[in-house]
Amino acid sequence: GLTFSLSWKPRKDVGENEMKFEELYKLLIKDSSLINSEDLEKLSNHFRSKIEHERLVFEEQETEINYNELVKNVMDFRNWFEFKIYSKEAADPKPKELTNSRFNTFSGGERALSLYIPLFAAVAAQYKKAGEQAPMIIALDEAFAGVDESNISEMFGLLEKLGFGY
Repeated sequence: GLTFSLSWKPRKDVGENEMKFEELYKLLIKDSSLINSEDLEKLSNHFRSKIEHERLVFEEQETEINYNELVKNVMDFRNWFEFKIYSKEAADPKPKELTNSRFNTFSGGERALSLYIPLFAAVAAQYKKAGEQAPMIIALDEAFAGVDESNISEMFGLLEKLGFGY
């Protein structure tokens, strides 16, 4: 009766010279031969602004600035999104955000499920982007320790439904 869902949305905290995600995405997927000087200027301003913001964060934390780390953080697309996991029990009218306090009310098996289900869904989505030629293989090492037998069979069923070999 416990279900999980994942929300993966672009962050809304856009700085003065930063583009909204949709605009940035359109430029990043554009054929490079079609990018004009105005587009290049927008991209440059966007990433300069992101790097400056990251530099200020380093300074506020009084951390030595490592420019390789700084640029790596700015370019890591995972930092461009906000991820949230929601859980819903059969009796609940709507899903609730999976916070630490809610997570701590789960049994060991429910905790494992709340971690693995969104992870498997995210991995499957990434594989699908790679196209038909990508082998859908996932390696598991005691992945379902602490999960009861019925949920273990559901987890393997989920892996098969998502198209994974394991």
